[in-house]
Amino acid sequence: MLKTMTGLATSLALALSTQFAWSADATAMAEASRAGEMTAAEAVEQALVKATEHAALNAFITLDADGAMAAAQAADTAGENGALYGVIIGVKDNIASAGVATSAGTPAMKDWVPENDATVLARLREAGAIVLGKTNLHELAFGITSNNAAFGAVGNPWDPAMFAGGSSGGTAAAIAAGIVPAGLGTDTGGSVRIPAALNGIAGFRPSVGRYPQDGIVPISATRDTAGPMARSVRDPAGRRDHGCSGRDRSGRFVRCPAWPASGIRHGSRS
Repeated sequence: MLKTMTGLATSLALALSTQFAWSADATAMAEASRAGEMTAAEAVEQALVKATEHAALNAFITLDADGAMAAAQAADTAGENGALYGVIIGVKDNIASAGVATSAGTPAMKDWVPENDATVLARLREAGAIVLGKTNLHELAFGITSNNAAFGAVGNPWDPAMFAGGSSGGTAAAIAAGIVPAGLGTDTGGSVRIPAALNGIAGFRPSVGRYPQDGIVPISATRDTAGPMARSVRDPAGRRDHGCSGRDRSGRFVRCPAWPASGIRHGSRS
C-alpha cells in the first residue's frame, strides 16, 4: 500500500510539475528552477515532449535535443542560479548559434554552422538560458507570413490552418504552443510584433542599437534588431531585455539599462 501511494505521489508531482511548466511564463519558471522545484534537465525533457506533440506546426527548423540536454545537465550540476536558469528558449534561425546550423530560412545557407553565438544570444546563455533549437521563419526574414517554401509553413497554434505571421513566426508559434516560454526573434518592419499579435504572446521591438547586432543575418543596417518574445509582458520587458546587453564582437559596449516590468502600464487608459 505504501509503495502504491509513493508511486501515486511521484506521478502526481510529475503531472503537476508538467502542468506548471506549460502554464507559467519564463520569469515564473526561472524562479521555480532557482527554488529547486524543477531542474533545467526536467524543463528540457518537457520541452522536447511538447515539441514532438506540436511537430505539425513546423515551428522549428532544427531541434538541438542533445545540446539542450547537455547544457541543462551542466547547469544543474554546477548549481547554476543565473537570472534565466531553467528557462528554455527558441532562437530564430537567422541568429548565429555556435555549433548549430543557422540557415536564415533559405537553402543557400542551410549548411552554415557558425563558430560563435551572436552576442545577443551569448548574453542570454550567460544568464542561464538553454536553447532548445532554431525556429522557422519567412525566408531570409523578408516577409510577414512565415510560409517558407524551403522548410515549410509555420502553423498558428490557435488554428494550425492559419498562418503564424512573420517573419519570426516559428518563435511565436513555439511560445504560444507551450513548447518554450520565451525566445528570440528579429524585427526590421514588424517581424517580432506581427507574429506576437497573431499568436497571442508578447513581443518587444527595441530601438535600433539597444542590442548588439553582430551574428544576425542582415536585411537593413538601419532597421534590423533582435527582439525578445515571451508568454507575458513582464518577460521581454524585464529579464530578457536586460540580458541582451553587452559588448559586441568589435568591442563596442551596447548599454541596456535595467527596465523593471513593474513600471509598465499594461494596455491603454479608457
